[in-house]
Amino acid sequence: MQDMIEMSIMLHVVFIYAMVFLGCINLYFILRGDGFVNFTKKIKFVSPQYYMMLSAIFFTGLIVLGVSRFDMTWSIALMIIAWLLIFILSIKSFKIYKRTHIKNIDSQNAYKKFAIKKYSIDIFLLVIVSIISYIW
Repeated sequence: MQDMIEMSIMLHVVFIYAMVFLGCINLYFILRGDGFVNFTKKIKFVSPQYYMMLSAIFFTGLIVLGVSRFDMTWSIALMIIAWLLIFILSIKSFKIYKRTHIKNIDSQNAYKKFAIKKYSIDIFLLVIVSIISYIW
C-alpha cells in the first residue's frame, strides 16, 4: 500500500512538472510572434497534451486522496482550488479561441493577451502550490 502511495505521489509530481513544461512551451509559442495561423497550429498540437496532463494530475491526486482515506488538509484544499482555477481558465480560453477569426486582428490580439495571462497564471499556480504543498 505504501508503494502505491509513493508511486502515485511521484507520478503526480512528474505530471505537474510536465504541465509546467508544456505551459512554458505554449507561452513561448504565444510570445514568439509568428503569424496567427502558425501559432494556432502549434497551440493545437500542444494543447491536447496540456489537457491530458491536467487530467492526469486530477487522476493521480484522486488516487492519493483515496489511499489517504480522504483526509482533507489545507494543502489538499489548496491543490483542488488551484486545479479548478486552471480548469476554469482553460474553458474560458477555449471559448475565446473559438470566437477568434483568421481575418479579425482584434480578436486574435484579445486571444493572445488572454492566453499569455492564462498560461502565466497556470505556471505560477502550479509552481507556488507545489512549493507550498510539498515543503510543508
